[in-house]
Amino acid sequence: MIAIRAPGRIWVIEETGKKRGSRRAGVYHPSPPQLPGTGADPSTARRAELAAGKAREPCRGGSAALLGRVLSELGRERKELLARLFSDRVALASGDPSQPQSLALPEEEALLAGAAERRQREFRSGRAAAHEALGALGAASAPLLSGPRGEPSWPAGFVGSITHGETFSAAAVARRSDYAGLGLDVETDLPVSEAFARRVCTARELARCAELGEPRTLARVVFSAKESVYKLQYPISGTVLYWSDLEILLNSGNFSARFLSACPPFRMEQVLHGNWVRDQGVILSGLALAALPSSSD
Repeated sequence: MIAIRAPGRIWVIEETGKKRGSRRAGVYHPSPPQLPGTGADPSTARRAELAAGKAREPCRGGSAALLGRVLSELGRERKELLARLFSDRVALASGDPSQPQSLALPEEEALLAGAAERRQREFRSGRAAAHEALGALGAASAPLLSGPRGEPSWPAGFVGSITHGETFSAAAVARRSDYAGLGLDVETDLPVSEAFARRVCTARELARCAELGEPRTLARVVFSAKESVYKLQYPISGTVLYWSDLEILLNSGNFSARFLSACPPFRMEQVLHGNWVRDQGVILSGLALAALPSSSD
């Protein structure tokens, strides 16, 4: 049996027998898991269905073929989620760090010296997504190295952002002629502790989360949005910001980000706008900063 755990769902693929060289495999698509403390893991019932022969799907080629179909479907759904954050001028790609990863380019692999196995998987998956997005824009293949604080050093003429978690990695890339910067973040969709919410959020941010109905869960959306804004502004300003330097006010599917301190060229009280989505057990947030007019315009 093969189990693929993606945020919000679990696929189970099981060899169900061989006959004349052919194989059958079963797969199920459970509903999103219950949050801690709200009920039993629905995978228990689904496993019972699978064991009873329900929810099975014949597949020539067996579990390997079905595994490919599941991963392909997951990739398509993730790209659709990412597309809800950006315009079609932004190239998007995603990956799954929980799956085996190909080695990155040699210069990129050198950045992983001494890194833990999980960090290596996430890094390789994120870099693979970044190269896929760059390739979609016609960029030549070249090592994507890191800056002084670990930020990706994008090729001349391009801007972008990479995010990765345990089971979801993604990259957003655009031409510098279209955008001055991009920010992208992914988080697991679970509520935060009250102490964490107070540490990350201002009183006004928490009040807005309460207005929207899920303060502890939406506090994680605020955290994600602040991460996205940081990833956008740092390559431009070179300034390290803290949670208290930004104020995020959530709306349905979008947010405003106000700078509470100056980090030139960003001004105090300047407001940026972004989007967020909760689906498939993850929170995604992203925003783009339009390119500044050139002096010749």
